[in-house]
Amino acid sequence: MTATAVHAVAEPTICAPLPVLGAEVTVPLATGGERTYAALDYAASAPALQRVWDDVAAYAPYYGSVHRGAGHLSQLSTDLFEKSRATVAAFLGCRPDDELLFTRSTTDSLNLLAGALPEGCEVFVFETEH
Repeated sequence: MTATAVHAVAEPTICAPLPVLGAEVTVPLATGGERTYAALDYAASAPALQRVWDDVAAYAPYYGSVHRGAGHLSQLSTDLFEKSRATVAAFLGCRPDDELLFTRSTTDSLNLLAGALPEGCEVFVFETEH
């Protein structure tokens, strides 16, 4: 006689969509009329979350050069930048001796990594990648 194990399968949780900037933007249809825009190419340009946009807008008047100035706004910006680096490092579970770099884009990140690899190193890229 064989025992059969029964495993409960949890129902998937459906979360409400996050509020993104431009969620209500409509675009014209080739057949006439308009529809709410559906952003399907998040690899190229993910929409900003409304909360992030609001925080950036609130901070913008206080912006100064990061790591480049002695003035109050530069010091404020540098402090906020380094605090954000610490927050992201904690979120990612980085070790104390790990380095966390912010770059402009995925392409910039890959170019930086490629330049740091030793001579003769092989890199594999899958067809499913950009």
